[in-house]
Amino acid sequence: MRHLSLTLLVLAGCDFSEERFLVKGVDRWCELSAECAGTFEKDACIDVMRLPDRSACEYDTVSAQDCYDQLPEAQCIDDDVLGTRYLDVPGACEAVWNCPEE
Repeated sequence: MRHLSLTLLVLAGCDFSEERFLVKGVDRWCELSAECAGTFEKDACIDVMRLPDRSACEYDTVSAQDCYDQLPEAQCIDDDVLGTRYLDVPGACEAVWNCPEE
């Protein structure tokens, strides 16, 4: 039983806390998005992503970890209609925060 408790503690520590995701996850997301689009700076993206008040939102640690892990494999997509490029982020990234409809 003692080993199980220790294992659970270690696994719990591996989850992406919201604070950790706002630092590491958002940094990775914005770096890749800025490289792909080529029309904005990473730091501007970080400011925009950290700005919203998400206190009423439900944060999903599993989606945050999956998002962080899958971002390097995200594809840069050409939008022929708008003549721009954007990062096609994994679905896990869209599920990090579940916010109530306003």
